[in-house]
Amino acid sequence: MFKNIIFDCFGTLIDTGTGSIEAVRSILKSVRCEVDERVFYSEWKAIKKKLMSHEPFHSEKDLFRISLEKMFERYSIIADAGEEVKPMIDTLFGVRRMFGDTAETLKKLNDMGYFRKFICR
Repeated sequence: MFKNIIFDCFGTLIDTGTGSIEAVRSILKSVRCEVDERVFYSEWKAIKKKLMSHEPFHSEKDLFRISLEKMFERYSIIADAGEEVKPMIDTLFGVRRMFGDTAETLKKLNDMGYFRKFICR
């Protein structure tokens, strides 16, 4: 019997849509950088992922800010990453929707006894 089931939230249970790319587009426009937003976002995610595997622990918001600072260094962008990261933070922590089968799948797992307490809104 499994002791724990862990789910990644964004992109697994929660549909991220195009919010992250739109946030990157907004940031690049604000700092007047003409880089493909998908390339920039891919590189940004890679830096963030690398930071996640090192000490010390950082909150998700801090990871996005710190990794954006590194992206600004990479692209020689002179801007305040703490300010410019706001569109990404807003999209990440704003209203998101579950994938259509998320609630049903979690309920089935609950019915099978995998959760002690199950709340789905």
